[in-house]
Amino acid sequence: MVQSQEAPKQETPTKKSGSKRKGEPGTPDCDSPLFLPYKTIISIVGSMVFNEREARLVRSSLRRLGLLEDKEKLLATEQEDAAVAKSKLRELNKEVASETAIAAAGEAKVKKRLVAREQESQRCQLPGPCEGGAAAVEPDPDSSGAAGKRPRHVCH
Repeated sequence: MVQSQEAPKQETPTKKSGSKRKGEPGTPDCDSPLFLPYKTIISIVGSMVFNEREARLVRSSLRRLGLLEDKEKLLATEQEDAAVAKSKLRELNKEVASETAIAAAGEAKVKKRLVAREQESQRCQLPGPCEGGAAAVEPDPDSSGAAGKRPRHVCH
């Protein structure tokens, strides 16, 4: 598409119009960069006449400029995506930390119950009444007959 636009420009008489731009009032200093949108550059260049070498350089520069603008847009999109992903990662890290805290609290609660049951089991296996109250005496289910009724210590 650029080649078809460039073909009529090459047939017209060549003249340099670069010197006109320098004399315009209100132009920025030569030291400061001038950033123009791609379409503005196309319209400015379209109104100018170049020799063959200059036309090739302009085409090459415009292609590179177009590629750079595409890459800048892609970079901006990737940066936005990265910001969204980073935000989501923060949320997920908070969620994981919360779930970890809940799991740790649940684990501590279960361990506490287990220790209490083990202590109660150890107390109940000792001869004599349980610490917390009266002990019930039940016959041993493994023994048979009247002679085999050994009392078994059970805590309530």
